[in-house]
Amino acid sequence: MVQLEKKIKCLENYEAWSRPTKIDFESKVGRDIWEEHWENCERLHKMMVRSQRLSDKIKQSITNEMDTTRMVNVPKLEQRKVITVKSNKKIGVLVQTTLKEILESNTISPTVIDLLQTEKYSKETFNINFPVLKEVDRSRNMDEQKKDSRGYIRYYKSTVKIQGKTYFLSSQWYDFSRTHLERWIAKNS
Repeated sequence: MVQLEKKIKCLENYEAWSRPTKIDFESKVGRDIWEEHWENCERLHKMMVRSQRLSDKIKQSITNEMDTTRMVNVPKLEQRKVITVKSNKKIGVLVQTTLKEILESNTISPTVIDLLQTEKYSKETFNINFPVLKEVDRSRNMDEQKKDSRGYIRYYKSTVKIQGKTYFLSSQWYDFSRTHLERWIAKNS
């Protein structure tokens, strides 16, 4: 309830700050132009979706090519346990089971663990907006550490133990990140 009251107060302060100027654009420019504008907007959005899908295909092709190139002269090290990705699991369940199992297996390099703590790598690799991992600071309140700068909880309650350190695991996963997550799991299992 405290959060709700805080949000209400914030909105009231914003509304008191200035009165918004409301403009009926359709009446100013005419119905035909206004409809043309929204049709253009819709076409643009569809083009952006197609462009992103093509970009994802290109990225996947390059990633596959790079993986193949890297493996040409690499001696076979140890046989790793293969973890199958069950796509019928909800993404949150997949994260809290399969991803957590891989991370806790201590087979992921410290460099990748460091990258998983960055917003940039997490966005580029998984298409999520928060770092996958956040190291726990035992000197601070645990609940507060799971929140972002605006006070929203962004990490699961249960922690992950990796190479002797404790981390929070991001809870900010959505279905549009599923293929990215499954690809990473397949590559790292």
